Amino acid sequence: MWPERRVVSACLSETAESTKGKAAVEIKIGVVDTPREITVETEEAAEAVTKAVETAVDKGTLLSLTDSRGRTILVPSAKIAYVEIGPASSRKVGFGSAS
Repeated sequence: MWPERRVVSACLSETAESTKGKAAVEIKIGVVDTPREITVETEEAAEAVTKAVETAVDKGTLLSLTDSRGRTILVPSAKIAYVEIGPASSRKVGFGSAS
């Protein structure tokens, strides 16, 4: 399907102990010719995710991200339109705002 099967991963050398206490990072990936974006919430540092995206785009390989539930998301770098990295927003439940 893809010409190369090399995968660049955002799961670098951090272990579960080193990610405790870190704020979650939300990643939004726009895919070419697709109306919806991919949203991933991960415990990885924003710098590690940025480096993984840059490496995948530079080498033309698959971008591999692991979310906070342990699932792996693979995106071919040739199809990446944009990547937005920021702090994860807290999920609100219900219709009203709590004051």
